[in-house]
Amino acid sequence: MQESYNELELAGLVHTFEFSFEFSFEFSFELTWKTLKDLLEYEGFDVSSPLSVIKTAFEAKSGQ
Repeated sequence: MQESYNELELAGLVHTFEFSFEFSFEFSFELTWKTLKDLLEYEGFDVSSPLSVIKTAFEAKSGQ
């Protein structure tokens, strides 16, 4: 495993993979919280920030 990592590192691909994973996470997070925001607003909740969206979603789920 270490040998494969070293080969990728020498080829300059480690940084590329790290960047792509980071981008994928950011994209997924943005899509998730904005979709939740739309759903919560449709249900009558007043939310604006990612933190308030996530907290409200968990509270709404716990209240059922």
